Amino acid sequence: MPQRPRTPGELWEEMLTRRNITGSGCWEYTGKRNKQGYGKIKWMGITVGAHRIAAVIAFGHPLKGRDNPICHKCNNPPCFNPEHLYRGTDATNQLDSVLRGTHHEARKTHCPQGHPYDTTNTVNDAGKRKCRQCKLERQREWWALHGKEWRKARKEKLNGPN
Repeated sequence: MPQRPRTPGELWEEMLTRRNITGSGCWEYTGKRNKQGYGKIKWMGITVGAHRIAAVIAFGHPLKGRDNPICHKCNNPPCFNPEHLYRGTDATNQLDSVLRGTHHEARKTHCPQGHPYDTTNTVNDAGKRKCRQCKLERQREWWALHGKEWRKARKEKLNGPN
């Protein structure tokens, strides 16, 4: 006979038995975790993050949806303590990860060519971090290929054809 689905209360009781309370008050889920460290639980046929289950039970937050992120105040992925969670937006979630250095782009220390991302070699190009050295090399290549034609066209536009 198939097992009936657990109620939210039963699931919550089970989650509380699978936690380690840290000195900072985090409730770290001790069951299965994904590769990012978030606790994962199977409920009603789907695998869901432990922090999302906590938000459903504590806040009545929607269970699924990229438009409904649950963010951690504590920056501790396995934590599911409702006092450490808040409803966010995709923008606040991204900003949190950048400010805390956990965003996949923020963790990169060098460009694909191996040049360091540091204060002297990094430029902001339309909101994106770029390597200054690579940008200069691309500009030099462009001017080597197109510079004479561009200068000639520009001169003709300003002075008229000779």
